[in-house]
Amino acid sequence: MKKLVVLALMIVCCVGLMAKETLFLKLDKVTVNPKLKVDGKIGEDGVYADANLAISWAPQTDGFSFELTNRSKTALVIQWEEVSFVNADNISSRVVHSSSGKVLTVEPEAKTDGTVVPLEHLALGKKGWSVEPIYADRLSDEEFEAIKNKDLIYKVVIPIRKNNIKTTYTFVFKAFVE
Repeated sequence: MKKLVVLALMIVCCVGLMAKETLFLKLDKVTVNPKLKVDGKIGEDGVYADANLAISWAPQTDGFSFELTNRSKTALVIQWEEVSFVNADNISSRVVHSSSGKVLTVEPEAKTDGTVVPLEHLALGKKGWSVEPIYADRLSDEEFEAIKNKDLIYKVVIPIRKNNIKTTYTFVFKAFVE
C-alpha cells in the first residue's frame, strides 16, 4: 500500500512539473488611420465594427483567421502586398494569405474569410508547405515566469481602399494566459 501511495505522489509531482500554461490572443484594440468620422468598436463578442466593415479574428499558432463583412455601399479593396504582421518583438513582416490573387475585392454587403500568416513562418519540407508556430500557445512554468510581466502584443496591419481612399487598420492582439 505504501508503494502505491508513493507511486501516486510521484505521478502527481511529475504531472505538476510538466504542467503548462495556455497562451491565448484576443483582439485588444484597433487603430484607424486616418480616423473615420464615427469611431468603430470592439463588441463583447470580439468583433470590431465600424461604418465600413465588421471583422472577427481567430488567432491561432498557425495563422490569424478572419471573417470580414463589408458594411458599406461601396466595394472594399485589400492589396495583399501592403498587409503586414508585427510580432511580439515589434518586427514587421510581409504576409501570405489564404485568399487567391494579389487583390481582394469585397463587394458591398458581402462577406469573405481567410487566414493571414507571416511569410517567415512558412516552411517548405519534404511533405510540402507547413506553418511554423507564430507564437507558443503552451508555456512551461519557466517560460510563463519570463513573460508574465510583459505585454505580448501582435498586430495585423491592413490597408483597405474604398473609392480609392486608403484607410489603414491596425488590429492589435494581446496575449493572456489561462
